[in-house]
Amino acid sequence: MTSIAFENATTMTIGGSEYLLIPLAAMEDKIKGRKFASESSGKYTAELKKYRRARSLSANSYAWLLITKLSEVLKINPVDIYRGYVEEVGKFSQYLMTESAYKDFKRVWEYDHIGRFSRIMGESREKQGYLWVAAYHGSSDFTTDEMGRMIENIVQDCELQGIEAKTPKEIAELMEKWQ
Repeated sequence: MTSIAFENATTMTIGGSEYLLIPLAAMEDKIKGRKFASESSGKYTAELKKYRRARSLSANSYAWLLITKLSEVLKINPVDIYRGYVEEVGKFSQYLMTESAYKDFKRVWEYDHIGRFSRIMGESREKQGYLWVAAYHGSSDFTTDEMGRMIENIVQDCELQGIEAKTPKEIAELMEKWQ
Protein backbone atom coordinates (compact mmCIF):
# COMPACT_ATOMS: atom_id res chain seq x y z
CA MET A 1 0.00 0.00 0.00
CA THR A 2 1.25 3.47 -0.83
CA SER A 3 0.46 6.26 1.62
CA ILE A 4 0.81 9.92 0.61
CA ALA A 5 -0.01 13.02 2.68
CA PHE A 6 -1.53 15.98 0.84
CA GLU A 7 -3.56 19.15 1.25
CA ASN A 8 -6.23 20.76 -0.89
CA ALA A 9 -6.92 18.18 -3.57
CA THR A 10 -8.96 19.23 -6.57
CA THR A 11 -10.68 17.58 -9.53
CA MET A 12 -10.25 18.11 -13.23
CA THR A 13 -12.17 16.84 -16.25
CA ILE A 14 -10.02 15.57 -19.12
CA GLY A 15 -11.63 14.02 -22.17
CA GLY A 16 -14.92 13.50 -20.33
CA SER A 17 -13.32 11.66 -17.39
CA GLU A 18 -13.08 13.15 -13.91
CA TYR A 19 -9.66 12.99 -12.19
CA LEU A 20 -8.66 13.63 -8.60
CA LEU A 21 -5.51 15.76 -8.51
CA ILE A 22 -3.36 15.45 -5.42
CA PRO A 23 -0.55 17.99 -4.89
CA LEU A 24 2.66 16.25 -3.83
CA ALA A 25 4.56 18.75 -1.68
CA ALA A 26 7.06 16.61 0.23
CA MET A 27 9.91 15.05 -1.74
CA GLU A 28 9.16 11.65 -0.20
CA ASP A 29 5.57 11.88 -1.46
CA LYS A 30 6.73 12.98 -4.91
CA ILE A 31 8.96 9.91 -5.13
CA LYS A 32 6.16 7.61 -3.93
CA GLY A 33 3.69 9.17 -6.36
CA ARG A 34 6.02 8.87 -9.35
CA LYS A 35 6.90 5.28 -8.46
CA PHE A 36 3.24 4.32 -8.08
CA ALA A 37 2.24 6.00 -11.35
CA SER A 38 5.07 4.37 -13.30
CA GLU A 39 4.50 0.87 -11.89
CA SER A 40 0.71 0.77 -11.64
CA SER A 41 -1.52 -1.04 -14.07
CA GLY A 42 -5.00 -2.40 -13.63
CA LYS A 43 -7.67 -1.33 -11.20
CA TYR A 44 -7.00 0.16 -7.74
CA THR A 45 -8.99 1.34 -4.75
CA ALA A 46 -7.93 4.51 -2.93
CA GLU A 47 -8.87 5.09 0.69
CA LEU A 48 -8.75 8.76 1.69
CA LYS A 49 -8.77 9.71 5.34
CA LYS A 50 -8.16 12.81 7.40
CA TYR A 51 -4.47 13.42 8.01
CA ARG A 52 -3.24 13.15 11.55
CA ARG A 53 0.20 14.17 12.60
CA ALA A 54 2.73 11.50 13.36
CA ARG A 55 2.23 10.13 16.83
CA SER A 56 4.89 10.23 19.47
CA LEU A 57 7.07 7.18 19.72
CA SER A 58 7.33 7.78 23.46
CA ALA A 59 4.25 5.68 24.29
CA ASN A 60 5.36 2.89 21.97
CA SER A 61 8.94 3.04 23.28
CA TYR A 62 7.66 2.89 26.85
CA ALA A 63 5.47 -0.11 26.02
CA TRP A 64 8.48 -1.92 24.56
CA LEU A 65 10.64 -1.02 27.56
CA LEU A 66 8.10 -2.64 29.88
CA ILE A 67 7.59 -5.62 27.56
CA THR A 68 11.35 -6.20 27.56
CA LYS A 69 11.42 -6.11 31.37
CA LEU A 70 8.49 -8.56 31.51
CA SER A 71 10.29 -10.78 29.01
CA GLU A 72 13.37 -10.93 31.22
CA VAL A 73 11.34 -11.79 34.33
CA LEU A 74 8.97 -14.27 32.68
CA LYS A 75 11.55 -15.78 30.29
CA ILE A 76 9.14 -15.34 27.37
CA ASN A 77 10.01 -13.95 23.93
CA PRO A 78 9.16 -10.19 23.92
CA VAL A 79 7.43 -10.47 20.52
CA ASP A 80 5.11 -13.15 21.93
CA ILE A 81 4.33 -10.89 24.90
CA TYR A 82 3.69 -7.92 22.59
CA ARG A 83 1.40 -9.94 20.33
CA GLY A 84 -0.52 -11.10 23.39
CA TYR A 85 -1.25 -7.48 24.27
CA VAL A 86 -2.19 -6.68 20.67
CA GLU A 87 -4.64 -9.58 20.78
CA GLU A 88 -6.07 -8.36 24.13
CA VAL A 89 -6.82 -4.94 22.61
CA GLY A 90 -8.58 -6.91 19.89
CA LYS A 91 -8.19 -4.74 16.80
CA PHE A 92 -8.45 -7.17 13.91
CA SER A 93 -10.05 -7.70 10.53
CA GLN A 94 -11.90 -10.92 9.79
CA TYR A 95 -11.54 -12.75 6.47
CA LEU A 96 -12.95 -15.90 4.92
CA MET A 97 -10.48 -17.87 2.78
CA THR A 98 -9.23 -21.31 1.82
CA GLU A 99 -6.31 -22.87 3.69
CA SER A 100 -3.98 -22.45 0.71
CA ALA A 101 -4.98 -18.79 0.39
CA TYR A 102 -4.31 -18.35 4.12
CA LYS A 103 -0.69 -19.44 3.71
CA ASP A 104 -0.12 -16.66 1.14
CA PHE A 105 -2.19 -14.15 3.10
CA LYS A 106 -0.23 -14.84 6.31
CA ARG A 107 3.10 -14.34 4.52
CA VAL A 108 2.01 -11.00 3.02
CA TRP A 109 0.09 -9.71 6.09
CA GLU A 110 2.91 -10.42 8.53
CA TYR A 111 5.80 -9.40 6.27
CA ASP A 112 8.12 -6.87 7.94
CA HIS A 113 5.62 -5.92 10.64
CA ILE A 114 6.01 -7.42 14.13
CA GLY A 115 2.57 -6.33 15.29
CA ARG A 116 0.64 -7.77 12.39
CA PHE A 117 -0.19 -11.42 12.78
CA SER A 118 -3.06 -13.71 11.96
CA ARG A 119 -4.84 -16.65 13.52
CA ILE A 120 -7.27 -19.19 12.14
CA MET A 121 -10.49 -18.72 14.09
CA GLY A 122 -12.19 -21.84 12.75
CA GLU A 123 -13.83 -23.45 9.77
CA SER A 124 -16.73 -21.81 8.01
CA ARG A 125 -20.08 -23.43 8.68
CA GLU A 126 -21.52 -21.96 5.50
CA LYS A 127 -18.70 -22.58 2.99
CA GLN A 128 -17.09 -26.02 2.87
CA GLY A 129 -13.27 -25.88 2.83
CA TYR A 130 -13.07 -22.25 4.00
CA LEU A 131 -11.54 -20.84 7.17
CA TRP A 132 -12.31 -17.73 9.21
CA VAL A 133 -9.10 -15.79 9.81
CA ALA A 134 -8.45 -12.95 12.27
CA ALA A 135 -5.77 -10.55 10.98
CA TYR A 136 -4.52 -8.49 13.92
CA HIS A 137 -3.32 -4.91 13.52
CA GLY A 138 -0.19 -3.84 15.38
CA SER A 139 0.02 -0.95 17.81
CA SER A 140 1.17 1.40 15.04
CA ASP A 141 -2.43 1.16 13.77
CA PHE A 142 -3.98 1.76 17.22
CA THR A 143 -5.97 4.82 18.18
CA THR A 144 -4.91 6.72 21.28
CA ASP A 145 -7.56 4.88 23.33
CA GLU A 146 -6.43 1.48 22.08
CA MET A 147 -2.78 2.25 22.80
CA GLY A 148 -3.78 3.53 26.24
CA ARG A 149 -5.59 0.24 26.98
CA MET A 150 -2.56 -1.74 25.88
CA ILE A 151 -0.20 0.26 28.10
CA GLU A 152 -2.61 -0.06 31.06
CA ASN A 153 -2.58 -3.85 30.60
CA ILE A 154 1.22 -3.92 30.38
CA VAL A 155 1.58 -1.74 33.51
CA GLN A 156 -0.81 -3.99 35.46
CA ASP A 157 1.22 -7.06 34.53
CA CYS A 158 4.47 -5.30 35.41
CA GLU A 159 3.12 -4.36 38.82
CA LEU A 160 2.14 -7.99 39.42
CA GLN A 161 5.76 -8.97 38.65
CA GLY A 162 7.24 -6.22 40.85
CA ILE A 163 8.44 -4.18 37.87
CA GLU A 164 8.31 -0.44 38.50
CA ALA A 165 6.18 1.56 36.07
CA LYS A 166 5.32 5.21 35.53
CA THR A 167 2.53 6.84 37.50
CA PRO A 168 -0.92 7.19 35.88
CA LYS A 169 -0.20 10.92 35.40
CA GLU A 170 3.08 10.22 33.59
CA ILE A 171 1.33 7.65 31.38
CA ALA A 172 -1.44 10.17 30.58
CA GLU A 173 1.24 12.64 29.45
CA LEU A 174 2.73 9.98 27.15
CA MET A 175 -0.69 9.26 25.71
CA GLU A 176 -1.30 12.95 24.96
CA LYS A 177 1.78 12.85 22.73
CA TRP A 178 0.47 9.67 21.03
CA GLN A 179 -2.59 11.48 19.59
